[in-house]
Amino acid sequence: MDKFAHGGDIYSETKNWLDFSANINPLGLSDTVKRAITENINNIVNYPDPKNRELIEVLARNYEVPKENIIAGNGASELIYLFFSVMRFKKVLIVAPSFSDYERAATAAGSEIEFIYLKSSDNFSFPLEKIKKRAEDFDAIVLGNPNNPTGTLIKAEDILNLHQNTDAFIFIDESFMDFIENKKNYELLNLAARSNRMFVVRSLTKFYAIPGLRLGFGVSEEGLIQKLSAAKDVWSVNLLAAKAGTAAVEDENYKINTLLWLKSEQEFLTKNLNSLNIKHYKPAANFILCEFENENISRKIREGLKAKDILVRNCENFSGLNSKFIRIAIKSREDNEKLIKNLKEVML
Repeated sequence: MDKFAHGGDIYSETKNWLDFSANINPLGLSDTVKRAITENINNIVNYPDPKNRELIEVLARNYEVPKENIIAGNGASELIYLFFSVMRFKKVLIVAPSFSDYERAATAAGSEIEFIYLKSSDNFSFPLEKIKKRAEDFDAIVLGNPNNPTGTLIKAEDILNLHQNTDAFIFIDESFMDFIENKKNYELLNLAARSNRMFVVRSLTKFYAIPGLRLGFGVSEEGLIQKLSAAKDVWSVNLLAAKAGTAAVEDENYKINTLLWLKSEQEFLTKNLNSLNIKHYKPAANFILCEFENENISRKIREGLKAKDILVRNCENFSGLNSKFIRIAIKSREDNEKLIKNLKEVML
């Protein structure tokens, strides 16, 4: 398996996949986003705004961060690679298992990588004291919050504690934070805007179901934002992505409906996984990490589901996991019922 493979590869075979490997909001495009795209389709004859002024104004208002502290990007991924390329850290500590592009981006920038592993025996809880002890040996610490694929949530006060007790730069990926109902207890955009040792990235593609358009943003103190902007492709955010994002983050009904859907479907899936005696870890966002007794059982499940045109995420290329683990997205009730039905069949 490709070490840096992602979920959502529905293109390798020509099939109508039911894709549980990518964590995208099943509510799909909101009407306001569809309208923003269609109303601006003729404007693609023009270059996009290189400064993304309208988008950043809306992001600043909705996320309560000064606009000078925001940079927009072609998805969170562009900003991850941009950040490591600009900073050129000598040694980076990554809290794993986690999104593989942290390692890939830091390695591409010439950084030496080490991992500190969350333990399944501790339900993948955040080892604050262990990280603090190792932090002095590293230039940067990389966290996912909530973490992909474990679903681990880190309290803001714990990251603040780490920030106050180390000189290392702290990079936080909050790409799934919008799925968290009480996110004020966890998010750190405001601290990042005031700190010269913190950078937080957010994805807009997952929550607002626009992965094909690619859109995200980052927050840090103004000097770093200017430095990153100077190194970035001027037009990486296309016009339709900017318009879609501007409309999306203003849509309060969509946000409310998403959180209502997620709470209901988290409960539905966890209840049914329990009934099937499938070990799983408490979901914080719109995905669930499952663990099987051994790799053969997990392989049987994945291959059995694939034969039924259902994709799930094999987690063997997440550093610190193996193919005993699979990650499943939380989708609509209809799709979740199909998954449970087919899981029952392949487990016989």
